[in-house]
Formats: sequence, C-alpha cells, structure tokens
Amino acid sequence: MPDKKISEFNYKLICNILANGALVNKWNKTVSKWCKHCNLNHDTKHMLYDCKNVQTIWCKLSEIFNINFTWKKI
Repeated sequence: MPDKKISEFNYKLICNILANGALVNKWNKTVSKWCKHCNLNHDTKHMLYDCKNVQTIWCKLSEIFNINFTWKKI
C-alpha cells in the first residue's frame, strides 16, 4: 500500500491543486505568484520542472539514468 503522503501528493498534482505561488496568490495576495529564483510565474510545472534550480537536478538525473526527462514524461 502506497504511503499516504505520496498518494496525497499525486492526487494534488493530478488535480492541479498542488500549493504553489500562482495558485495561493489567487486567495492570498501577500503570497507572490513569481518564482523567487528566476522571477517567472510560479505554477506547478515551473515548480517541478521549468525552474532553473530544478532543471539542474533533472539534468543530473538524465545523465545518471541516461534518460531524457521531459515534462510530458514526468
């Protein structure tokens, strides 16, 4: 049986309700909708794939596993 936290994360990701700046900003304007690292819209895709800090990790994983990770594959 999968861990409850993993199941919860997957559910939020699939339903596009994973907490991020762009989503939280709709209800709380004090939370910035911009990524603090690259000043782009901080949505789910950016948070998990597009951000320059995260891209470094995906590039390293691509080298280790010899797989070209794309957003569609993730």
